[in-house]
Formats: sequence, structure tokens, C-alpha cells
Amino acid sequence: MKSFKPISHTLAPFALALAAALALPAVAQNGPPVVASDPPSVTATLGRSGTEPNTFTDLDTNRDGMLTRDEVVGDTQLSRDFDKIDVDRDGAITRLELKAYMDGRH
Repeated sequence: MKSFKPISHTLAPFALALAAALALPAVAQNGPPVVASDPPSVTATLGRSGTEPNTFTDLDTNRDGMLTRDEVVGDTQLSRDFDKIDVDRDGAITRLELKAYMDGRH
């Protein structure tokens, strides 16, 4: 007589693979992680005149986690120093690049 494996042992790897495949689109749609608040050095006033301080989140109007020249046009300091801050020369300032710049100024 043949010995049969229980169905649960045979289907378990397939069920796990199916669950993982179904979870991937949900993760991909969410985009970059949203940061609840900016680090203190990034929250400081960045150079725009006015009463409200600019934060990275305020300036990142398309919420892609990076600042382009168009997004910093209203901030005189970031506009002026854009090339200094964008150390990898990809045309965008990341939170890490801005934090390094801000930390280096103090």
C-alpha cells in the first residue's frame, strides 16, 4: 500500500508562496516610507523669509522623499546651496544630504 502525506504538508509551501505574491503589490503601491517628523536639524528654518519654518516635508510637495530645484525655489538658502547639498549630483536632495548639510553648518 502507498503512504500518503497529509494535504496540509503538501500545500503549505504553495500557500506561503501565494501569500507572499499577493502581499508584494500592496507593498509596492505604498511608495517610500512616510516620516512622521523631520529630524531636529532638518526642521530648522531653511532660509525662506516668513514666520513659518520650512521642513523637508513642507518642501517635498510631491512626497517622493527628495527635493528638486523646483521644490526649493521659494527657499533662498536651499536654492543658493543646492549644488553643495546634492553631493551625489542626481538633481535631488535627500533627507540624508540635507541633514549632513545642516549638521555641517552648525
